[in-house]
Amino acid sequence: MRRLVLLAAMSGCGRVAFEPLPSASSGGDGGSDPDSTTGSASLVGSLVRGAWANVDLTVEGTIDWIHFGLATTGTVNRKAGGSGAISNFTHINGGLISAQFGAGSFVSWSDGTPTASATTVPDCEIIDTSNPSGDAFRITIAASTTKQTARFYIGNWCLRTRIEAEMDDGSAKAMTDTSWELQTPVGETGQYILDMQAAEPGRSVIFTFTVDQNFCTTGDLGELWLMAVALR
Repeated sequence: MRRLVLLAAMSGCGRVAFEPLPSASSGGDGGSDPDSTTGSASLVGSLVRGAWANVDLTVEGTIDWIHFGLATTGTVNRKAGGSGAISNFTHINGGLISAQFGAGSFVSWSDGTPTASATTVPDCEIIDTSNPSGDAFRITIAASTTKQTARFYIGNWCLRTRIEAEMDDGSAKAMTDTSWELQTPVGETGQYILDMQAAEPGRSVIFTFTVDQNFCTTGDLGELWLMAVALR
């Protein structure tokens, strides 16, 4: 695990991008099925790869938002007066959780707690791992019977990732995306955008961001990055 190295334009938490940023990915086994609905419940997701300049969580998270890793490991900031729909993350399997500082992608907010406001924050939590696969972040979001959109601000260093989203009662076809693959020690941020709607009250969406294959199991290890989630 390394800290910020100022060598080139960065696109990840404490990382330097050495390759062009790919475009959005969706469809097929590696992407998301835009017609994945069952009854009135639906999940439609897409991965957008590449750095964003500065996301305002107050604007994007009109219902709720959460940020991870401000300045230190384990720090969580939330939308003050938000719905509380977004859970803290659960760490699955192994790898080392830590805060990472320095990114080419940033977030800001003006309605947070316990930190009321922050500008151009590059920080995130990471899983730094030598394991070949299976380590993950998991988040649940309380779903509504009206359509909502969740944005997950995430990153990848030297991994193929698996992104999964499912309704807790199985009422909508689950989303799976394994298209994000970086086979060499480079990093990249991205967004997973999920439109979701439950068939009945009391349902939740389960989002899991997993190491599907680790290409850096020795030396400079593979990493998952989790910066923030916004719901509107």
